[in-house]
Amino acid sequence: MFKPKSKSSKMLLLFFVLLVGGFLRFFNFSNRLSLSIDQARDVLLVQAAVFENKIPLVGCFASAGAFVFGPQFYWFLMLAMKVLFFTPFSPWIAMGIVSIMFILVMFFIGLHTENWFLGIVLAFLASFAPAQIEISLNPTHHILAGFFSALCLLFFVLYLKKQRKIFLFSWGISLGISLGLHYQTLMLIFLPIIVFINTAIFSLLRKKKFSWRRVLRWIYFVLGFLIAFSPLIIFDLLTNFRNISSLLDYLLIGQYRIYVPNRWLTYVFSFWPQLWGLVISGQSVIVYLTLCITLVGLLFYFVKKEIPKSVYYLGISFLIQFITLRYYRAERLFAYYIFLHPIIIFFAGWVFWKILNNKNKFLRIGMASVIFFIFLTSSVSFFTTEIKRSNILPSLQKAKASLITKFPNDKFNFYNHSDSFIAASYAMSYFTNFDGKVSSDGLDLGVCTSDCPEGEVIVETYDFRIIKFEGVLDNWFSVDPKVVYSSMEEWWK
Repeated sequence: MFKPKSKSSKMLLLFFVLLVGGFLRFFNFSNRLSLSIDQARDVLLVQAAVFENKIPLVGCFASAGAFVFGPQFYWFLMLAMKVLFFTPFSPWIAMGIVSIMFILVMFFIGLHTENWFLGIVLAFLASFAPAQIEISLNPTHHILAGFFSALCLLFFVLYLKKQRKIFLFSWGISLGISLGLHYQTLMLIFLPIIVFINTAIFSLLRKKKFSWRRVLRWIYFVLGFLIAFSPLIIFDLLTNFRNISSLLDYLLIGQYRIYVPNRWLTYVFSFWPQLWGLVISGQSVIVYLTLCITLVGLLFYFVKKEIPKSVYYLGISFLIQFITLRYYRAERLFAYYIFLHPIIIFFAGWVFWKILNNKNKFLRIGMASVIFFIFLTSSVSFFTTEIKRSNILPSLQKAKASLITKFPNDKFNFYNHSDSFIAASYAMSYFTNFDGKVSSDGLDLGVCTSDCPEGEVIVETYDFRIIKFEGVLDNWFSVDPKVVYSSMEEWWK
């Protein structure tokens, strides 16, 4: 098996993996960036926060109930808009950069778990992960949670290796941010609990000596978590615990109001192979092959007692997550399980790495062939799907240019119709506001689909129409940036 020995050749190979990952994420950028309604609304809200020098306290409402997420995602987009102030595409560029950083984080997880070679294997799998490529230009909060889940895994590995308080603190911060981004990442709490129990209890049984110092250092983990989760704590204190009450209502009562097919056969033999395929490879043959190799490999090395402490802890944590998710009654949208991507890549990559280091030449060749087919199928999937993607950006650019040409000295106030709730209205307000052409006192313009209820059509594109009307009519609501910010951030005041 080829393994670069010099430091420069190792760095060059890592750089090549990152370069390929970057290409896959930014290829066909303008047609692949996501402009759905949630994304368009969120970037418009963040733009208003940046322009008005405001700091959001909460995130958007969850689709499952009347509770909100933390504001960390909005803060991240605000930072992106501040740094990349020269382009309206800063949110999508920032998400693409984070997706590349995910590859780098997976490399460091492998590096500190075993060695450089495992790091490259994990980075390779992360680079070609179909789901990671697909979501790389999608600015939503649960996607950013996947990156911080990977950071949780990295700081867990670093803490086991070096036993330093700073890594406990960083682990707590990463978990707090992840939970604020999406509540299903609460599943990640099992890992620090398991490590803490081992520290606090089993150390006493094995060494006959209880170490208070090793236990009390977990205060740093709790402190990091509370700091990262503090915005939602403050929000609850200001609103008489509105958020935590709504969240508990959903967990204890609300989730049982919805029927979700939830039998074990469907969960094990349908849901998990599909999720695995989204992360490792999109082709069914490769999916089941790599899944079997990983499961058999983990069991084999467990029996042989070749499982390192990090894999052992993570395996116990994952088993608890696996059972808990089975009994969680909610719609199983794969986007909500992005926090599991680094764990899936870690398990698969570790087993692949062990086989590639096996003394048996045929096993090494076979494993290398499987990895090659992962590369091949992922590449074919990418160039047959991602290259064909399209969005409403061309229509937005055409509409904005047409408006500025027809009304060069005017500003605009965009509206959306309640019967035609589309992303184009938010997106038009966002891109036009970037040029300083949006004002609550501007021309009242409605954005709708082909069946506009009333008004004079002044711009027509392939995806939507823009109409002009005098005054605010019934069933129209403003998507002015300030109005959107107020409705999303100041509703509770």
